[in-house]
Amino acid sequence: MKNKDTKIDELMLYSIFIFADDACQVLQNYVQSHWLETKNKPFRKPQAAALTESEIITILVYYHYSGYKNFEYYYRQFVLHDLKTYFPSVPSYTHFVSL
Repeated sequence: MKNKDTKIDELMLYSIFIFADDACQVLQNYVQSHWLETKNKPFRKPQAAALTESEIITILVYYHYSGYKNFEYYYRQFVLHDLKTYFPSVPSYTHFVSL
């Protein structure tokens, strides 16, 4: 149920996040258990703290329930302003797209 003061359905947002987080954990466990061991591990450049995979999936799935028709507008107007308290480390739109 939506809070009448905002346009955020917290229950749906939390449900999507929990489902996405559980799915990401299962996938990571599967990949780690089936990954081929190599002597030379690829070098990965450390990145600045950003959103987790679960948070990215939550933002993407919540877009489809939000009623917005343009993702860029949804992200800039809704995610960066209204969902900032739920995702405190949310990056700019261009950085999010590159993630």
